[in-house]
Amino acid sequence: MQLVEGEGLTECSLPLKMFGDGHCRVTVEDAHGRRAWSNPIHLSR
Repeated sequence: MQLVEGEGLTECSLPLKMFGDGHCRVTVEDAHGRRAWSNPIHLSR
């Protein structure tokens, strides 16, 4: 798991190679603890 934190955060970059040929899912949480998440994102080279 990779965690990026910050106030007013509007974007983030992560190296795709850390996921290999697998998949990832993005979860975001606002200042009130409300969460939203993406469907799985399938990665391939």
